[in-house]
Amino acid sequence: GGEKEQRKLFNEIREEAKLSLHCSNTEKWTDHVKTLVKQGRFLDLATAQHEDVVWKSYMFDLKQGTLKFLLNASLDTLPTASNLVKWNKKTSDKCKQCTNVETTSHILNGCKVSLENGKFLWRHNTVINYIYQSIDTAKYKVYADLPGNTAEGGGTVPADICVTAHKPDLVIIDEKNNSLYICELTVPFETNIETRHREKSDKYAHFVTDVTQMNTSVICFEIGSRGFISTRNQSSLNALHKFVKPGLKLPKFKQNISALSLYSSYHIFICRKESEWSSPNYLLPPFNDKI
Repeated sequence: GGEKEQRKLFNEIREEAKLSLHCSNTEKWTDHVKTLVKQGRFLDLATAQHEDVVWKSYMFDLKQGTLKFLLNASLDTLPTASNLVKWNKKTSDKCKQCTNVETTSHILNGCKVSLENGKFLWRHNTVINYIYQSIDTAKYKVYADLPGNTAEGGGTVPADICVTAHKPDLVIIDEKNNSLYICELTVPFETNIETRHREKSDKYAHFVTDVTQMNTSVICFEIGSRGFISTRNQSSLNALHKFVKPGLKLPKFKQNISALSLYSSYHIFICRKESEWSSPNYLLPPFNDKI
């Protein structure tokens, strides 16, 4: 049954690639994917193809370099130091920045130097900035933990609502319905999504009881560092979408959030050997919201 399912899945990938990738290397690349499938190295790609319809809906609209990164990252065939050692192309599997073992998850989420110099924060804020810019400010008040977009005093929860040292990523106020929404994003490696969700949910749960004058909801959501959106997080984005500007359709909203995480991770991967990091501007959404 498993082999039949993999064959069916590969055929879907191949057909989508033929339709959407207008480049000379399409056949070569799909043959490469087929080889990996035969070797039983489908890993997260197979899971994500089945569960994440958003990820599947746009992956073959990516530029070929980004698509290759996505597939290699999903199949764990990126040229990380760990893999290069396995392939007998390198003698050390250590990260040049922190000296820990350099795997895909280490580069995208685990390197302490990348954490300290702001690479991971830049990816996180790229996604938050897109959501913040998408909110319909004619209907809602919104604060974000981004420079220039905080509440008075530098936080994101206005002091007249709740005095707190916490700074949730987004705070949306629906004055008409006397409702407050505390929104917190994490961009973890996919295997850590549920762990990060529990941590953030526990951290911000107190707002539901601490804020007494408004109906308060906490939305903790996670977008995988390779763009993966789990079933639960599909529901979280559905809930966030009700606050966006007219004309921004739900499928494009989700696609852009997923793609911004993926594109940011691709940039982090490209810059993995650079010891100095100067955060670039936030990436712009790659897909037209109104289509």
